[in-house]
Amino acid sequence: MLLKNIWRRLPQCFKKPAYWIKGWREQGRIVYKKESSYSYIQVIDKKGYRYLVFKDPSCPLHLQRPEDIYQSRMSLDDTLDTGVPYADYFHLAWIFNPQIKDIIMIGLGGAAVPKVFLKDYPEIFFRTVEIDPEVVNIAYKYFFLSQDDRHKIIIGDGREYIKNTVDPADLVLLDAFYSRTIPHHLFTVEFFQEIKNKLNEEGLLAINFNGSLAGTNSFLFSSVLKSLRTIFQQIYVFASRKNSPNSMQNIIIFACKNLQNLGRPEIIDLARGLAEEKVTVSGFIFKARQLYEGPVELEEAELIRDALSPPGGMINLYNSRIGKLIPETGEG
Repeated sequence: MLLKNIWRRLPQCFKKPAYWIKGWREQGRIVYKKESSYSYIQVIDKKGYRYLVFKDPSCPLHLQRPEDIYQSRMSLDDTLDTGVPYADYFHLAWIFNPQIKDIIMIGLGGAAVPKVFLKDYPEIFFRTVEIDPEVVNIAYKYFFLSQDDRHKIIIGDGREYIKNTVDPADLVLLDAFYSRTIPHHLFTVEFFQEIKNKLNEEGLLAINFNGSLAGTNSFLFSSVLKSLRTIFQQIYVFASRKNSPNSMQNIIIFACKNLQNLGRPEIIDLARGLAEEKVTVSGFIFKARQLYEGPVELEEAELIRDALSPPGGMINLYNSRIGKLIPETGEG
C-alpha cells in the first residue's frame, strides 16, 4: 500500500520511463516484422499465443500490447485454436441460413475464420479477398493456413471483387480493419447494395465491427447500422459486452437479404440445436444470448456514402462523428 501511495504521488516525468520499460518487457517476442504497402506488420509470440498485429505508427510500438490490438491470434499448442472470441460469432450465421455453401470473406488476417470454417463444415466453399499480399504470405507461413481445394484466396480490393464476380454467395463476411481505422469504401450504402446484389435469396452479410453501442464512441456504429438499414430487410446485432454498451467492444452485425422475424427465444433454440448437431465453437449458445436489443441512437447518425470520402479513404474508429472527417466540399 505504501509503494502504491508513493507511485501515485510521483510526477509524470518520473512515471514515463517506467511505463516505457514495462512496455518493452511485455511486448513479447517478435517473430517477423515488415512494413508492407498497407501497414506495419508484426508477428509476435507471447504467453503461448501468436499474434498478427498491424501497428499504429503514431504510437510507440512497444507500448502497443499485442493482446490489445491484434488482427488475429493462434494458440502455439494448437494451430486450430484461434483464441479469437469475435471470430466465433460468425458461426451464428447458421441460425439465419442453415443451407450455407458459398462464402466470401473480405480480409484474411491470420486466417482464424477460414481455418475453422473449413475444418468444421466440409460442405462449404470459401473465397477470401485480401488486399495485402504480405498478409497472405504470413497466414501461410506463420499461422499455418493449409492449401485447400475448397479455399480460394484472391489478392485485391474486396469491393472490386464483389463488383466483378459473377458467382453469388450465401454469406459475405466483412472483417477489414487496420490498427485504428476502417476503409470507408467498404462501409458505404452503395457497397452494401452491391453485396446484397451478389447474395443468394437466403443470403446474409456478417460484419465484425469494433465500436460501442452507446455513448460518445457510438456514432460510427450508429452510422454503419443506419446505412445497412437502408438496404437490408432485417438486421441482428450481437455484442461481446452487451451489458456495457458504452464500452468499445466487438460487435457482430448480421444483415439478412430477406425477412427472418426471429425473436430471442427462437434464436437461442436454434443455437441449441446447432450446438448439438453442427457447430463446435466454444460458448456458442452464450454468444447467441448476446443478441443486443437495447436502444441505438440513429436520428443523428449520418449515412456513409461513396460521395463523402474522408481524406486518405479511412475512417478513425474513435472519431465520434463521420462529418469531422469529411471535407467541406464533399470531395475525397
